[in-house]
Amino acid sequence: MRVNIHSLKTEVTVKALPRPITRFLALALLLSSAGCGKPADTSGSPGSPSAASGRRRIHGATPVVYAGVSIDVPEGWTTRRGDGNLALLAPPTSAWFSINVTSSTDVRTLDPAAFAPLIDDLGPLAKSVFHFGAPKTRRCGDFDALEWSFTDAPEKGGVEIRKIGLVARRGIMFTSMGTTEGLRKRDDQLDAILASVAPAPPPPIPLDSICTGWYWWRSYPGRTALVPAYLKLRSDMTYEIALDLGPDTQLGYTVQESGPWSLDGDEITFHPTGLSSRTLGIIFEDNATRQYQRLVIGGEPWTWDEFQSIHH
Repeated sequence: MRVNIHSLKTEVTVKALPRPITRFLALALLLSSAGCGKPADTSGSPGSPSAASGRRRIHGATPVVYAGVSIDVPEGWTTRRGDGNLALLAPPTSAWFSINVTSSTDVRTLDPAAFAPLIDDLGPLAKSVFHFGAPKTRRCGDFDALEWSFTDAPEKGGVEIRKIGLVARRGIMFTSMGTTEGLRKRDDQLDAILASVAPAPPPPIPLDSICTGWYWWRSYPGRTALVPAYLKLRSDMTYEIALDLGPDTQLGYTVQESGPWSLDGDEITFHPTGLSSRTLGIIFEDNATRQYQRLVIGGEPWTWDEFQSIHH
């Protein structure tokens, strides 16, 4: 098998996000959600929409679809999509504020323990500071939901994190963070946004656009730097992932895994030969110029490989 190893990319661009000014708010970039709705007795229930719709639309809002749900974005708010997440940004004020929305295919039921991947997304530093207790049951638009909260130093005004989890096609977490006083001022807006959540089919992903080669960077045991990774999605519904370990080793180009793959809405399932299958969220960023198209799979932002390093 021969590949073009001259496609090695040497620069990775990281998008900057706003930085809160306190030491706790500086951790907001690691977070994901905010609260909504009125309490409901949903303990132990599956994460499916309630039979009676509880959704309340926001007048003049723009609906956005993410991970199988529709969310109303109020007039004046903006959205920003990252590597598999969605940020809802409030209008500019004296204090920056946002709601970050993430999802995980590892979460399929409305069980507090199942939400660990989305609760523990704060990183080692934040996890050593923030300790969430047992969640409350809530309503969130058409969904039963769970709410976790943490408040630090309430006698000094407090820094508060609110996380609300629900299950649509997969687990979704909304996270907001700020001073307790600041969040109270946003309560009505937060509740309105979260009360607008309803099931929505994901937009179709065109197979002819994603059946091509893609590249990204991955870690490799014994390497301090990331190595180029190549993904080939074929129209016969087989795939291959390979790493380019460079000419300084005997390994060189090596196939990491291969096998069949399938697509279901905004979820892709890999069935690697000899390994367990895995399902991940997938987002196709369709830009007019092919070289700027991206395929975000499980948070990894694969970019179109102009050299098509896996030729076959």
